[in-house]
Amino acid sequence: MILNLLIISLFWSVGLLLNLWDIARNVPTGDLFTSELLQERIIVGAACGFMGGLSVGWGLKKVVRSLSRIRVFVIALMWAIALAIGTQLSAYINEYDIAFNQFHLASFTLGSIRQLINFTITGLIGGCLMSLVAKKIQPEISVLKLILISSCWWMSLILAAGIIFIVPWSVGSGILRSFLAGLTIGLLGVGMMFLQIKSLPSEGMPS
Repeated sequence: MILNLLIISLFWSVGLLLNLWDIARNVPTGDLFTSELLQERIIVGAACGFMGGLSVGWGLKKVVRSLSRIRVFVIALMWAIALAIGTQLSAYINEYDIAFNQFHLASFTLGSIRQLINFTITGLIGGCLMSLVAKKIQPEISVLKLILISSCWWMSLILAAGIIFIVPWSVGSGILRSFLAGLTIGLLGVGMMFLQIKSLPSEGMPS
């Protein structure tokens, strides 16, 4: 399972690096959202989510053999939609001085706060969707385990956003940031979900 988690982490890392590249490409105009730029961000965010979600579906199929390819595609689509929604909603955040400048946190910028909110919303939506997937795989799974799966996904996305956009890094470390963020998602979000599913009877999801 460790190898599968590392592969999934790599897919998330590449997707996050694509997202980071798109953001960096529009600096210093990144704080000024035009309709064209927002549309581009949503598309790139959806592509990032789809790439990560596809790897999650692939890894889940390794755990649940009866998982169909259509279900794998649906899982990828879920994460694409989650990141697209997160990107869309976070674009409405325009003020941050009162909330953050009073703490004198130089690492917080309007762009970084937007991304933190983006990933928080994405983690919340994606975590709930992954709980539904786990429920579909095993209807008898407990509510506590569903909450645990959802919470770990949510926390993993928040931590990933912090690693990429909040923690101060040296110039040119985008690849490292994306890799560590992908690893966080892979180990915490995906890892906890897989552990909970593997601990259940392997009846699998209907095809």
